[in-house]
Amino acid sequence: MTREYGHITIEELYNKFHEGDIIYIRNENGWVKVSNAFYTGFKKQYRLLLSDKKWIDCSIEHKFYVNEGWVPLVYIKPGDVIRCFDIIYQTFYDTTVIGWDECEFTIEMYDLHVPDGNCYVANGILTHNSGKTALGAKICGFEFFKLLSLDDPAEHYGLMKHQPIAINCVAAS
Repeated sequence: MTREYGHITIEELYNKFHEGDIIYIRNENGWVKVSNAFYTGFKKQYRLLLSDKKWIDCSIEHKFYVNEGWVPLVYIKPGDVIRCFDIIYQTFYDTTVIGWDECEFTIEMYDLHVPDGNCYVANGILTHNSGKTALGAKICGFEFFKLLSLDDPAEHYGLMKHQPIAINCVAAS
């Protein structure tokens, strides 16, 4: 949910952000500015279903505020308590998870970076700001591409000639 456009898809939000729009999105700190929007590629689609009839499509690794902590979808179980947002009363509340299912589609997915609170409301559900993982993967990909284009990557990085190089991508959220 955005302050400027109301309910729009994350793909539409991504497009508006990259067209230069300044976008504010709701989280527990109020209306906060989106600092970046990421295209994260094609991923298997999953649907999380809640007892109050809310649902959201996401990837298996997407995190939600469940049982007082950030939990990836893969570890969420029926009966878990999840944080949601009531658009009419403008308040957060807790409801329970019915379950989640794997959909038959692989779809294009997007993510946001919201530094103030590291989370945002999507489809009325408090979701984690996962952009750091996408950014880390892009940086790793760039460095790997750069390594492949060099005659002797070890020498370029100040290592002994022909020494092996390992790249690790670590993102903490």
